Amino acid sequence: MQASAISSRSCSVGSVPVHSRQLAIGKPAARAGFEARQKARRFPARSECQRRPSIPSVIPSSPYPTPSRRAAALNDAAAKRLLLLAAVTAYCEAVARVTLTDRQSGITLRGNVAEYIEAILELIPPGEIDLFHAVAALRDATIEYLSRAVLDLAPVVTVEANLSMPSLFWAWRIYADPNRSAELVARNMIPHPSFMPTEFEALSK
Repeated sequence: MQASAISSRSCSVGSVPVHSRQLAIGKPAARAGFEARQKARRFPARSECQRRPSIPSVIPSSPYPTPSRRAAALNDAAAKRLLLLAAVTAYCEAVARVTLTDRQSGITLRGNVAEYIEAILELIPPGEIDLFHAVAALRDATIEYLSRAVLDLAPVVTVEANLSMPSLFWAWRIYADPNRSAELVARNMIPHPSFMPTEFEALSK
């Protein structure tokens, strides 16, 4: 009986059992942890808010081809065709306004026009048949105009002499017109009209 009473007292502290006292001590710590978790849920950290924005920064667009998008694509293609045709037309008009002084310059210009517009034709998509024919028609008309103009231009000849003579002398000797002496000076870029070189270029007529 005495041993049993000692064992009973060792399992009790005052009137509260050991296991009940341990639960009573652990309740404040558990409540503090619960309150901390609730506060963390209500007020997340700043870095976490930045990682999870409430509004997405990029809104993906729908790939569905709506009627408005199809109409916009058609208008864009038509504007590009019109712009290309207008640019080639302006180029051909500028070529037609060039003042050609001799046959060689006309032949060179005709070759440059053919090469330039041919490069444009190679860039036109195969489906743009009407645009291709329109640009090709502009090229053909410009080349035909230059070909007719070249026939009316005088060829360039090379004049050789043993002595350096003034441009007035050569203008009278070649053209029987002293007023064309300035033409000889400009064509050969002579610093002074009184001293023509012993070899220079001139129109044949």
